[in-house]
Amino acid sequence: PQIDSYTGALVMSTRGGEVVNFTGRNFGTVATRWLVTATYSNGVNSYNATACAVVVDETVISCVTAPGIGANHVWRVFRAGILVATGPDLSTSY
Repeated sequence: PQIDSYTGALVMSTRGGEVVNFTGRNFGTVATRWLVTATYSNGVNSYNATACAVVVDETVISCVTAPGIGANHVWRVFRAGILVATGPDLSTSY
């Protein structure tokens, strides 16, 4: 799997509940119901996104942000326990 871009709440509400979409390839199909998880941290505050899932066959993973604070959170996205992507190019702030 590979993430090419993301859209959604790049500046997130501190209340959480906002959708972030990761677009890429080889994510699997919606029907396979892969276990998809995501975490994000700025080294001080760490969070687990909720409701992560493949929502468009092979190309889109969607997650919902948790309530939180801070800036420059780097995302780590996993499918079936395997890291799909991470890095400063996948960062968001509250």
